[in-house]
Amino acid sequence: MHNKVLALIFALIITGYLQSSGSDSIKKLLDASWLFYNNGKLDSSLRYASEALKLSEELNNDTFIGHSNVMLGNIFVKKGEYKSAIQYYTYAQNIFERIQFKKALAKTYNNLGIAYEKIGAFASSIFFYHRAYRINQESGDTGALIINLLNIASSLADKGYSDIAIGFLNKILGLIDTAKNADILSKVILNKGVAMQEKHLYDSALYFYRKSLDIASHNNDYLMTTLALLNIAISYEKMHLLDSAFKYINKAIKTSKRIDNIEIGALLAYHHARILKERHNCKASMEILNGNLSLPLLARNFTLLAKYYLLICECLLKRSNLKAVSDTLENIYKISAVIEDPYTLIETIRIKALIDSLRGDTHSYDSLMQRYATMRDSITYYQDSTIKSLFESEKSIKRDSVTAGPTPGSSTNVSPPPSSFRPSSIFKYTLLVAILIALMLPLILWLKRKNK
Repeated sequence: MHNKVLALIFALIITGYLQSSGSDSIKKLLDASWLFYNNGKLDSSLRYASEALKLSEELNNDTFIGHSNVMLGNIFVKKGEYKSAIQYYTYAQNIFERIQFKKALAKTYNNLGIAYEKIGAFASSIFFYHRAYRINQESGDTGALIINLLNIASSLADKGYSDIAIGFLNKILGLIDTAKNADILSKVILNKGVAMQEKHLYDSALYFYRKSLDIASHNNDYLMTTLALLNIAISYEKMHLLDSAFKYINKAIKTSKRIDNIEIGALLAYHHARILKERHNCKASMEILNGNLSLPLLARNFTLLAKYYLLICECLLKRSNLKAVSDTLENIYKISAVIEDPYTLIETIRIKALIDSLRGDTHSYDSLMQRYATMRDSITYYQDSTIKSLFESEKSIKRDSVTAGPTPGSSTNVSPPPSSFRPSSIFKYTLLVAILIALMLPLILWLKRKNK
């Protein structure tokens, strides 16, 4: 009896040690994966994250299975394989919901919001941002809450829900020391400008953009300086002050040379081309678009790539080159397979209608434009319903305008694995049983001697 009890205790302690040792191994694998991830070596990062997931599953360690899936999701976001990323994040979401690991769950929701935003799925994106926001609001995690609020506000401002967006931006101002958080302050003010711009209040938008520019310039924040200059150029373009728009887009391009950001380069080239098109210089516009098509591809920004092709279509239509327009539309249809941006689809319908108009087919033109209007109204209704259900306690949900595509200044933070991990439930209970048996051993031995 005595030997059996000792053997049982030994087995339980060894099991607990192996769990602890396994946990350390998984953490080292995830740390290595994150290190390679930050250095842009995604294949190596993927290998270590996959090994971490395999070991986590062998040990049946739910917490690490969740973290490994999050890391894999992060990698696939950076690879531009957003639907694969969503699958891994969803696996993690299901685990963290089941074990009630709310801190990790909030980060996973935020990452899902980012991934859905990357493919243009606004309603899904804002749904998960909101879920993360609710958890961090309850937990009082100020840093995470600020990230959520920025993501929510920038998405809402971009889609025309300006009043709610400004409400969330004001919440951020209530959470930070503006003197010590100039980088966040600059982003908040920039996004207030976006909100004003979507309300067509361009003078107010320019006021906020210039204020953001002053803060960013003072702090040598070249990324935010570039974004502020870009947004000033966009406002001037919308006001049809094209000389001013051209001046500021060139300033933005010049400043961007001090940062290494492919996506910003892709955005700048796109808006540079837009301004040239508005100045009736389609030849120069198309040269810029065709010369920079590799940038949105390298940045894995497929919604922006679709916008490149749509702008090329508009330039080709001005030349009445209908064959080239049709060929370009085929490229957009291929992109549609990897994104879920409804505006890309309805814009292709509008382009097809314009082709028919140039061919003199007024019946087809009228039919397609009717379809375009119906689909646009349906998208608006669906988005309004989503926003109403999520933010009914916030300010007015009146929708002022809709714009497709990415917004300069949007926050796209991907959360790294947490620095400390919770031990798995199996290890905790195994260790607890071993301790209890060890404490009871003297009593068991005493009872054994007494019975003799």
